[in-house]
Amino acid sequence: MREDIIMDIHQILAPTDVSDYSKQAVTHAHELAQTFGAKLLLLHVVELPAYPAEVFLPSAEGTTLLDDLERQARLDLAHLLPKAKRAKVDVMSLVAVGTPPYKIVEVAEA
Repeated sequence: MREDIIMDIHQILAPTDVSDYSKQAVTHAHELAQTFGAKLLLLHVVELPAYPAEVFLPSAEGTTLLDDLERQARLDLAHLLPKAKRAKVDVMSLVAVGTPPYKIVEVAEA
């Protein structure tokens, strides 16, 4: 390994499903972002249920299952943001809809 290689990291993508393990990964991403002065992008991908008809049909409250899933994902990410703000990390959050592995790669490429 060469010791004269300098890493220049500007942005870190931290996909999360808000499980305990992914929260630990987000904590490490915060630390890396703080160390390198990088921006942190928290990503949660809402996967469509197996029966897509349920996703778009309005419930009694007038929202669809997809609306509810996206809203919950935004709330979950919002709970992760205060720690990043205290660490003085420039952090953004994004909720996307799709198949997680493909959507994560798509966001990373963008």
